[in-house]
Amino acid sequence: MWMKWKKMTVPAKKSLYKLLEERVIAGEKKADIYAPFARMPEAKRVARILAQIPTPQRRAQFKRLNQILMVVIAVLALIKALSVFLYVHQNAMPYGGLYILMAPILNIVLIWVIGKYRGIGYLLIVLLGITALSNVIQSFALQFSGLGSFINVINLFGVIASMALSLILLKNLLPQTNFLLAPKKDAQGNPTFEE
Repeated sequence: MWMKWKKMTVPAKKSLYKLLEERVIAGEKKADIYAPFARMPEAKRVARILAQIPTPQRRAQFKRLNQILMVVIAVLALIKALSVFLYVHQNAMPYGGLYILMAPILNIVLIWVIGKYRGIGYLLIVLLGITALSNVIQSFALQFSGLGSFINVINLFGVIASMALSLILLKNLLPQTNFLLAPKKDAQGNPTFEE
């Protein structure tokens, strides 16, 4: 049915992901979806994709927490835009408006990805949050008072909250998925799936 993953084109990869996601969202059990692929060359890829797709029950159960995470990421996007605005304003940079618009683009993409309940979005928030924490701590060293310090405090709490929420959602939306977004395995080495 499907070619070997390495030989698949990008549209074919997207098509496989979409097909598997539609089946999970329709309520089919992941184990039942995986069963026909178990002995095929693409079994590992199918298992990895299924491990990254939350079931409808888990999406409904953690919808509110996911929305809170989206709001936190939106607040961080606004802070990023405000920080760039202040920097552009202080340094009178040409094309400053373009910099201000570009600053929150990654956050907007992350909001879209977690809005679709994609496992990669939660993992990226955690990984990018580590870098962001380092940047915020460096910013504290440069700005001890004023608006910049207030922005740094909000940014610090936002980054910590987004990382914590992402870890909670990753663990609860995808309980049979490890931190590298691969399926957990049973004693025989076969992937295990929730529900």
